Amino acid sequence: ALLEITHSSLSEPFRCCNDTQSVVSNGHTYVALPFSVVRPDQIENQSPTATLTIDNIGHELSDAIEQAGGLKGAKARIMEVFLSDPNNAIFDVTMDLNGIGINWKTVTGKLSFENLLDKPSIQLTYRPDTAPGVF
Repeated sequence: ALLEITHSSLSEPFRCCNDTQSVVSNGHTYVALPFSVVRPDQIENQSPTATLTIDNIGHELSDAIEQAGGLKGAKARIMEVFLSDPNNAIFDVTMDLNGIGINWKTVTGKLSFENLLDKPSIQLTYRPDTAPGVF
């Protein structure tokens, strides 16, 4: 599994792979760094949220988090690849990464999708403040 964390304040995405040795995929090196994803519970009326846990070995990720001011608004891309063909992902998903916590051993965060059901479906609504001539 390959993990890519992006944020507007990072000059390069943070890239790691869940393996014992680094992997080169599509010209990018993914540093060997164990991580795990705990799948979300299926709870009614609640957005599914997965938990991402990354080992804090070497502290490169914690340094990047501090540099980016906590990585608020970051995205995490998880890709599954075969080591025999690391340039072709058999699974690829990008999710929002929020609620990042750091301790001496791990970096944790919550993975979720943007809640589209709470957003308006149209850009402009006819209300007295947006279209006073209609009212």
